[in-house]
Amino acid sequence: MEDKKLYDLKLEVKEIAGITCPTLQCQVEVLDNREIVKCKNQIVLGGLEITPSCQLSLNVINGERLLGSLKISFGTLFTESLQGKFDKWFKLKSEEFSNLRAKISAMISKTEKPKVKSLASARKSSKASVKEPKCPFLETLASGKCMNTEPLDALWRGRDANPENCIKISIEPDSPTRLDTESAEITAEKLEKMNFDQLQHMPGSQLKQSLKILCEETKHYELISLNLAVKKQELNSRVQERRVLEKESQENMNKIKASWAVAANEYSEMNEKRSILNCNLIDQREVSKKLEDEIAQLKGSLGDLVRENMLFKTQRLQFEDCALAKKDLENLLKHSQEKKSILLEQIAKGRSEIEQSKSKTAKEIEIIKKDVEGIKAKIVFVEEENKKAQEENAGHKLKINDLRAKLSNPSNLKLQVKTQYEIFQNESRNRDSLSSELKSLHNSLHISNQEILKSNSELLANSKILAGKLAVSEQCLESEENSIQDLQKRTFEALNKKVYFEQMCCIRADVSQVVEDLSKLNSFYSDCRGIILSDLEAASKILMEESLKVYGQAERLDQIIDAVDKKEEELEGLKNTMGEVKKRQPPYVPVKDDPVDVTLAEYLNAKEVQVPIKFIRQEGGNYTFGTKKVYVKVESGRLLVKVGGGFTSIDEFLSIYTLIEQEKADSSPKANSGLMSLAKFSKDASPGTVAQKFIGVFDSLGKSSKKS
Repeated sequence: MEDKKLYDLKLEVKEIAGITCPTLQCQVEVLDNREIVKCKNQIVLGGLEITPSCQLSLNVINGERLLGSLKISFGTLFTESLQGKFDKWFKLKSEEFSNLRAKISAMISKTEKPKVKSLASARKSSKASVKEPKCPFLETLASGKCMNTEPLDALWRGRDANPENCIKISIEPDSPTRLDTESAEITAEKLEKMNFDQLQHMPGSQLKQSLKILCEETKHYELISLNLAVKKQELNSRVQERRVLEKESQENMNKIKASWAVAANEYSEMNEKRSILNCNLIDQREVSKKLEDEIAQLKGSLGDLVRENMLFKTQRLQFEDCALAKKDLENLLKHSQEKKSILLEQIAKGRSEIEQSKSKTAKEIEIIKKDVEGIKAKIVFVEEENKKAQEENAGHKLKINDLRAKLSNPSNLKLQVKTQYEIFQNESRNRDSLSSELKSLHNSLHISNQEILKSNSELLANSKILAGKLAVSEQCLESEENSIQDLQKRTFEALNKKVYFEQMCCIRADVSQVVEDLSKLNSFYSDCRGIILSDLEAASKILMEESLKVYGQAERLDQIIDAVDKKEEELEGLKNTMGEVKKRQPPYVPVKDDPVDVTLAEYLNAKEVQVPIKFIRQEGGNYTFGTKKVYVKVESGRLLVKVGGGFTSIDEFLSIYTLIEQEKADSSPKANSGLMSLAKFSKDASPGTVAQKFIGVFDSLGKSSKKS
């Protein structure tokens, strides 16, 4: 037991590092004292029974959450003397913060225990002050020295005069108001234990009862004394029977010992076989554990392969979907390329038609320009002719004026007028025809010019329409290419989403499978719990019954072992006596003239353990060793022995033939078979080994009963 002394402890947590939290608190626990303080607040604890093995517990908390803890003994803090002070950093155990530390300063000092006044003197004084009440009249009455002559009537009348020093005694027989102690049964054993004072305080009824008991005891003892001779003869007969039974039990004990020796040998062989089987079983268990580990690894790899197979299947499905989408996209691309080629062909045709129409319009414009130039030339020619006609008209007017002047003669005038009038009519006719022709030509030129303008405007409008169609078709192609790119992006995104969702589905399926397995295990556990508990209770009852049986057998075994130990002590005594007898065996005395016999004697007398079989010398180096005839010689300082075949060293010879000759000597009729068998049994079975063997037998019986 450690000597516990009283100490005063002052402790302060100065700083906490490795965490930033303003609301940290420290919970300090020493023995049964527990304090919760903030940092830099001192704790003072007094009157602590501290030993070096006592522990200081420090917990850093934030509200109700534990952040770190420290447990350290006072012996490591203050050494075994439990004195002094320290100011150190300590690392705290924490799952959240790996570098949580606290700076703690503490000081410890011894205090004296408060002196407690001994109550022995007070108790003695109280015992001395309290005295047992005594009645002087009863004392004198019991001793027979009563000198009081006052009659009993007077004493009875004044019995209430001094009630404090009065003792009331009821001397009436069979009083109904007697105490329980008076009505207690009295036996002869209680009477033997009673002293004189108890007999003095005993009432009359109990005295009568005790006297009756004593009379009955005396009568019983008288009867016993009368039957004492008969009992003595019965006792002698029983003693003789007991001796016969002891002899028979001794013989049975010797038989049991012999059978025990055989059983012990069989048990040792069985134990060796069992140890071998246990070793083999352990090896097989190790092999089975290795195989189970390999099976677990194979199961894990199989699970991984199954999972990879599932992933490969999902990827194959994804690739099949991708292939289908790719085929759709290729079909769309082919269709779009076909449309594009058709549109390009149409554009090329339109462009060729536009170029042809342009070339045609250019040729027609050139023709029209040539026609316009011819018409302009004709107009110039007509204007020139018009000018010539006007000039001719002016000349004609002059001629008319001349003619008017000439016509002043009426005869010549008529003729001239007629001729001139005819000429004028012809010329007017020619002029009218020419003007009508010019007007018709002008109209035709105007109409052809308008038709050319209309055709030119129509061609320009057609070219603009075709250019718009080209721009629209190019925009359609660009929009279709953009839509194809968008479709490709959407397909890739859809494939990624599909892969993600399939993976999520697989994970959810695995999680749901795990949850189902856990629920099945839980239900199986809940279903099997009652059955297992009932089986355990039944098994515990069976174990208790079997343990009680084994306990009874163990008690019997203890009794047998005690008897065996006693017999083995006797055997040890016999062995000691036999050892002393063997030690008293005289040394080998050689023949001085024979060097072989001298070296043999030196060898035999120098051995620590004497050889039980004697060498008996014959002539010429021949000896008898028990029943063997041997030849002994000395070669290079070594003793060599020849038995039938070649020579061997004397050590090998003794190690081989000593036991053989000793067994032959033990089995000979001259030897004391009983004593040798007891000695052999004592060699084979020590006091502990026999008990251990019997315990092993009962253990095997208990195990077999448990298994059943």
